[in-house]
Amino acid sequence: MSEGKMHKKRNLILVVLSVLFMAIIGAYEVTNNVLTGETKVCTIENATLVHDAGNGAPTEYIRINTPDCGEISITRMKTPDGVNMAKLTQVLEAHRGEKFEFIGIFLQLQKGVFGSIGVTSLEPVQ
Repeated sequence: MSEGKMHKKRNLILVVLSVLFMAIIGAYEVTNNVLTGETKVCTIENATLVHDAGNGAPTEYIRINTPDCGEISITRMKTPDGVNMAKLTQVLEAHRGEKFEFIGIFLQLQKGVFGSIGVTSLEPVQ
């Protein structure tokens, strides 16, 4: 293979890798920043970790009942200190009657349920 063809092939590979890298970074930014909606401060009545193996892939989410905000559903996590869903459920249950600030999902899909991606802190708000 001639040197010119090798050079073109190398350039093409670099361009493809650069575009792929930028797409990954862009997707990360969209899912972690742009799709984050409003926050709500709500009083915890109870929190339950739900495992649903229904139609399709198994899912796990936290269902939280609050007297002031209605039902909250945490479907994917963005929490302080990399806490998993089981630990966050325990924290919320331990603080029944106290308020937490929930980070909303930009696109609220379920009517009557506030979709959330987690809490701003593992400590109740004052």
